[in-house]
Amino acid sequence: MKTVFKSNELPHTWAHQQAEVGRNSCGNMSFDKERYFSYGTCIGEIVTIKGTEIYLVDKHSYSVTTSGHQSCMCRAIPYAAIQLPVENTRGGRYLGPCNMNLKSVNFWARNLFKSYLKKAENALVSSYNRRLNHTRDRDLAEVAYWLKEATRLKIIAKLRLKVPVGTEEMATAAKRTAKRAVAYRKAEAKRRTVQQLEQAKKLKEALVSWVAGQNVYLPWDCKSPILFRVRKEDDGVKRIIETSHGANAPYEDGKKAFRFAIARRTKGWRPNGETFKLGEYVIQSISELGVIVGCHHMKWPQITAFAKAQGWVKD
Repeated sequence: MKTVFKSNELPHTWAHQQAEVGRNSCGNMSFDKERYFSYGTCIGEIVTIKGTEIYLVDKHSYSVTTSGHQSCMCRAIPYAAIQLPVENTRGGRYLGPCNMNLKSVNFWARNLFKSYLKKAENALVSSYNRRLNHTRDRDLAEVAYWLKEATRLKIIAKLRLKVPVGTEEMATAAKRTAKRAVAYRKAEAKRRTVQQLEQAKKLKEALVSWVAGQNVYLPWDCKSPILFRVRKEDDGVKRIIETSHGANAPYEDGKKAFRFAIARRTKGWRPNGETFKLGEYVIQSISELGVIVGCHHMKWPQITAFAKAQGWVKD
């Protein structure tokens, strides 16, 4: 069984549980069944809490390298998956309960719930001490975020705990900063627009080089369409299809998947007793918008353009 994967393929293999164990060639990323590691620290874990599958994502701040591993891991998690943020201690080997009996699960869920409320409280206190409007707004947004996560956890773990709807201080702070933040938001929106245009231009140039077969760095952009190219495997014989988001599939599987998808494009398709594997992944849905495979939402214009380039369809 294959246990060594390319760095951009490893998180996808873990997220879809296509192998029990795996690592990249340099060994700084690995996974052991449900747990995903950066060096020796668990940064992701798949657990089932009271019948619901959840991806636990470590939000602790680490080095630049581990932060990159966290980002790659999060991008590989399927769209429809439920995620919960946790904060690991440095070097910790687990994110979820130590064992899955009811008592341990409830103990873990209650502690995580309390940590969410504590983070919301800390952010609220921080907002009172801010001098700048935009930093105060950021703190209030963080309060809302942690209360939302606490509500989700309460529903999933079926906890009989109360989530604060809000406080008078939160409402007062929000009203006080709303008007004065308008000017800053407009200026910030303008700056971001210019920055996004520059990034889009660089990404477009990089994608052209990447499709041409060059080994170039592709900056991550979830809004950019997923493109495809064909390259040979390490043995120099087998061909594989590589996506611009870092997943790979055998060439012949891709060809069969295209024919399967094009025949079901109009009526739409979801696996209901019938499944279709694309390499190590499974097609999740087909519609007029595109094809979803794992975390990849591939659009028809890019799919058909690639198919024409490969001679799978006629113009």
